[in-house]
Amino acid sequence: MLAPADIAFWPHTTDRGIASYRIRCALVIEGLARLGAPGRLYVPGDPPPGMLVLSKRYDPASVAQAQALRESSGTRWALDLCDNHFHYRQDQPVGSHLQSRSAHLVEAVHAADWVVTASQRLAEEVRTHCPSVRGISVIEDAVDDITTPVARTEKLALDEHAHRLRQKLFFAWHRAAPGRRLVWFGNHGFRHADGGMLELETLTDALNRHRARAPLSLTVISNSHRKFRGLRSAWRFPSLYLPWSNRLFAAVMPAHGVALVPVQPNPVTVCKTNNRLVTAFSLGVAVAAGSIPSYEEFRGRAVLDDWDDGLGTLMDDAGERALRVQRARQLIDSRYTVEVISRKWATLGERLVRASEGADAAP
Repeated sequence: MLAPADIAFWPHTTDRGIASYRIRCALVIEGLARLGAPGRLYVPGDPPPGMLVLSKRYDPASVAQAQALRESSGTRWALDLCDNHFHYRQDQPVGSHLQSRSAHLVEAVHAADWVVTASQRLAEEVRTHCPSVRGISVIEDAVDDITTPVARTEKLALDEHAHRLRQKLFFAWHRAAPGRRLVWFGNHGFRHADGGMLELETLTDALNRHRARAPLSLTVISNSHRKFRGLRSAWRFPSLYLPWSNRLFAAVMPAHGVALVPVQPNPVTVCKTNNRLVTAFSLGVAVAAGSIPSYEEFRGRAVLDDWDDGLGTLMDDAGERALRVQRARQLIDSRYTVEVISRKWATLGERLVRASEGADAAP
């Protein structure tokens, strides 16, 4: 008989620098261990687990391997999805990689015993594209352990030291009040939809108006200096670009007063998790954001859709920032710790395996 809590994750990468692997595989496996539940990475040829989780992995070969494990050993397998890969730009040529990826995802969803999504809105997309899906659970992102040590060369250590020094000099030179030190962080963009750093364009006029009233600065922590250069020409306030690395991000983020998270709603961004808000709040930084479904529970903690008076008050009122961060952290501690999220995975694994043995209904 298969061990009910034996969960193996088969991710598309094992690079801890990739957020989807770090948050939805590595941290969960560590959390399962603390709960006393078996969790591991899967490598083809390993002993069959009770539940196999294909994390952002739905190519035909991987799906065939999961199907073979189900037939030979009774392994139940689930797809774990954190992005809307059903969607692709309509200007894609017929037979493009993104079209093929979407088609493979639909096939994988129909084959899987269960689907896990990182947001409720993404679960709705699954039901729209795959109405015969066997079942869906929403298991959110755990709060990211962005400070987890990773391999670092001497050159990287020197680079990070130089960037931290640049930030200190930048703040000293421009003298914006602590609450008016703004920051934007994230991937510069997506291949299959609009978004990323270009979303800052929507804030240019508002930030220029705020700058006319009092000094402010903006730090951009991302992976495209070219896009940053293209945006800054319209800004009437000082800005600093820092290249993304987990270690550097964790070191420089708390020096800012407000994280900006603008959103251009589209089929990809509306399915995103609240990870960026949770990450900023967990590092002690207040948040002003656009609104997507997963951000709504933070309304009243984050300033949502108010880039004039709301952002102005947040920048200038230290007590308001501290109160909002405190209330956000209380919510995070109750709903998004690694322990809470890992317990959801353990429960799903137990129920799926018990259902396969006829001892219980599907979850």
